[in-house]
Amino acid sequence: MTATELLTFALRHYGPGLWLVLAMITVELVNLLTLRRLNGLGIVPREAAGLPGILVSPLLHNDLRHFLANFLPLLVLCFALGRLMPLQFWWIIAALVAGTGVLVWLLARRCLHLGASGLIYGLFGFLTLQGFLGGHMLYLVVSIVLLVLYSGLLWGVLPTTARTSWESHLFGLTTGLALAWWKVF
Repeated sequence: MTATELLTFALRHYGPGLWLVLAMITVELVNLLTLRRLNGLGIVPREAAGLPGILVSPLLHNDLRHFLANFLPLLVLCFALGRLMPLQFWWIIAALVAGTGVLVWLLARRCLHLGASGLIYGLFGFLTLQGFLGGHMLYLVVSIVLLVLYSGLLWGVLPTTARTSWESHLFGLTTGLALAWWKVF
């Protein structure tokens, strides 16, 4: 199987989330090669220099361990969203990234905020509540599976360690829940 055939197969079966995951991998490789210089583009609350981070921080990670910790949940949640709502995928991702990023920039403590976890929490909140409110049996089944797989995420909204942006987790979850509520009602 050639690279083109593999990409075509992956796009057909994985959906639009593949592009987001490929972008995250590409940015991680560039960030590794530049000794994490891209991390300066993360969110720094209430500073003009931190504004670009609202859009790019989900693609940036502190280290390889941080990247790998976010990779699988993002892969699973993007797959679920891409399969359930392929035509709405990009606007939902954009709303989650923007909503989470703006709230972090406005309200979080002053430090550098990086990583895809805000988006992960947003996707988790959106897909879970969407399933319970949306009235589709498939969405409900996905919601229950996500709750079983990722219910431990809920502890991440608490300020447990100084190195973890629990604010990104909390604001991502809040944004995802609000978006699901808005979409249904």
